[in-house]
Amino acid sequence: YALTLARSRSTPTEAAHSDVTEVVTEWFGTPDSPRWPDQFAAALPDVDLKRIQRAAGPFSSEKDGTHVGLYREHCVICHGLSGSGAGPASQVQNPYPRDFRHGVFKWKSTPRGDKPTRDDLRQLLMRGVPGAAMPSFAQQTTDDVDAWLDYTIYLSARGEVERRLTAAAIDELDYGESPPDDDLRLNQAGEGLEVVGEVVSRVAASWGAAKPVPV
Repeated sequence: YALTLARSRSTPTEAAHSDVTEVVTEWFGTPDSPRWPDQFAAALPDVDLKRIQRAAGPFSSEKDGTHVGLYREHCVICHGLSGSGAGPASQVQNPYPRDFRHGVFKWKSTPRGDKPTRDDLRQLLMRGVPGAAMPSFAQQTTDDVDAWLDYTIYLSARGEVERRLTAAAIDELDYGESPPDDDLRLNQAGEGLEVVGEVVSRVAASWGAAKPVPV
């Protein structure tokens, strides 16, 4: 995405990409060691950090048979580690797997442009996607499905914040070959920090506002 912005804005994006990576890691951790910002915890009380963490990281099985690393066990081969949709198996799939990082989902009950509800994502996991490589997970336990749901939302939120912050760094803070004086990093108070807070809050609010279209 930074390369796309470099072409469309005709400006270097390396400095913006570097600072955005630092900020996103501070707020969201990494796909293997996730964090869940307070703004999202408030907007999505049904999403549980412990379930996100259970789905993350390398796959293993605990003594009681509980699986951890569920995303790598079942999803990463198609959707990729970051949720990009560019996993190894994606090269032979048509249509390609969903890129969660855009924050855009097709099969949902909410208006065009809105986020899906949690039930929308659950139904997608239960049914799979006919005509695509996405299988049904209807035979999995409720705990596993809830962990997948939370982790999918996490990857989507993390990726969308990263994309929006990269654009904001260039368009609002005038990032170029080097960071501006008032940059995005969290140890810098001022406009940069305000931009970070606004982007995080906006994406969190969009998830919290998801409601089905009235029938």
